[in-house]
Amino acid sequence: VLGEEGAHQGRGSGRTDGLVSKRSLSAKDVAKLADILAVWTKHRAVYRNFEKNSRKKTLEGLRMLVDGEGRDIQDRLREIKEKKLLKGLQIPAISLLLYWSRPDAYPPFNAKTKAFLEDSKMASPGMSASSPACYARWLGFAELLGAKLHLPSVGHVDRVVTKYYDSLRR
Repeated sequence: VLGEEGAHQGRGSGRTDGLVSKRSLSAKDVAKLADILAVWTKHRAVYRNFEKNSRKKTLEGLRMLVDGEGRDIQDRLREIKEKKLLKGLQIPAISLLLYWSRPDAYPPFNAKTKAFLEDSKMASPGMSASSPACYARWLGFAELLGAKLHLPSVGHVDRVVTKYYDSLRR
């Protein structure tokens, strides 16, 4: 259920397909998800707290995150945070899980995004990875940016961000 687009882009979601449809998660499932996130973020140690979280809560959090499309993203993220369902994951990792699940709708917000926005003079107060409200504000901006750039979906904003970021590293 955590989608094909991320797998297509080599970001690992192909290995997490079906995770939220399981009856329960094993420690191995959670460790594997942490490993996949770490491959992308290059920071494995930050996911140790996530691995210590109750697997029942983790599964509930993942389900709320990716299967809760009928609810506003800000409300879902706020509830996940308040109930500590994905304890140990911050908005950058959570937004990546959202992106893997729905690449057309949820571009991640992370260090690459921040650099792109700052360098392009598009950074705005309250648009960051610091809270559910800030991530929701980023999504609204990404929708406007995607429309202005005539992108097929808001998720394609991440491709623009990644191309820009990768060009800096050359």
